[in-house]
Amino acid sequence: GNLLALNLGNRGQRVPDWHLDPVKHALIQAVLKLTRGADPWQIYHALLQPRAMLRGRPALDSVTATNLDKLIMAVSTTVKESEWSPQLVRSA
Repeated sequence: GNLLALNLGNRGQRVPDWHLDPVKHALIQAVLKLTRGADPWQIYHALLQPRAMLRGRPALDSVTATNLDKLIMAVSTTVKESEWSPQLVRSA
């Protein structure tokens, strides 16, 4: 399957160790499939964004087998919405 690889400029690419957790890995895999072509950093930020539905916790910290489908849709929607909003300038 696919891994979320983050480009760190001249330090190469890194894959977060979240992939070692089976439920987190399933969340990331599904989001990658639903948001093909999205910037990996947008996906990263969507996974870590505090969510009201999780009492302010990020999806990545709160995902379980029970809420996996709901969080896949929430994170994917956030990624897709961020593609249409003005890009924030990120400092390298």
